[in-house]
Amino acid sequence: MTPAAEALYFHLLDGPLVDYYRETDYAQCLRRQEALTDRLRRALPPEQQDLLAEVLEACSDTESCELEAMFLAAMDLTLSLLCRPHFRRMAEK
Repeated sequence: MTPAAEALYFHLLDGPLVDYYRETDYAQCLRRQEALTDRLRRALPPEQQDLLAEVLEACSDTESCELEAMFLAAMDLTLSLLCRPHFRRMAEK
């Protein structure tokens, strides 16, 4: 990611993105994920707790990559629309 895109990305993560969570089932999905993780953590023997932590970290890393890819795709789409004469005129109004 370019430095400019990275700055925009982290700006969105730190602010406006949270506002959009309300437009989705994010809170419900997060509660379910946390409840299932807690159930699994309690069910696993102590020697498997580290493996669970590794799995959860890998899932988090994957989510971060997916979020970054979605951001980059949205930026590309926005730029391509702004480069089209019709959309550029609409944006200038």
